Amino acid sequence: METASRKKREPLLVDVPWLRARLDDPSLRLVDLRGGSSHRAGHLPGAVALAWESLVDPVDGSVVGAPVFAGTMSAIGIGDDHLVVAYEQHEPVEALSFVYALRRYGHARAFALSGGAVSWIAAGQRLSRGPSRAVPASFTARLAGVS
Repeated sequence: METASRKKREPLLVDVPWLRARLDDPSLRLVDLRGGSSHRAGHLPGAVALAWESLVDPVDGSVVGAPVFAGTMSAIGIGDDHLVVAYEQHEPVEALSFVYALRRYGHARAFALSGGAVSWIAAGQRLSRGPSRAVPASFTARLAGVS
C-alpha cells in the first residue's frame, strides 16, 4: 500500500509513441549512447552523441564525481529543467545506467527509450544524418535518492 509520504515513482523506460508526442517540446534533450560512427550514420532528430565511458571512472567503474558529471551535462546541452531521453541501438543497458546517474545527481526527468534506435525505426520514424549541435546549458549535480 502506498502512503502519502511516498513519492510516485517515475518509470525508467519510455516507448516510441511517448517520445514522438514530445518531439516538439523545447525542453527535450535526446542522448545517443551508441557511439560516434553509429551516430553519424543516423540518429534520432536532435540527439547529441555521448560516450557512456566518459562518465565512468576507469579505475573503479563508478560514475564520475559531481563536478565532472555536471560539466559534461552542461556541455552537451542538458540543464536542470530539461527532459532527457537516452537511447542505444537495442536494449537500453547503458542508457539505463545513464538515467540512473542523472537521477542520482538530482535530475528526475530522465528516461531511456525502450528498444532503442531499432524500435524508433521499426515504428516508421526517421533518423537524422546531419550534425546535432548542443547549446550549452547549466546542470547542477546534487546527490539525491533514486526512484
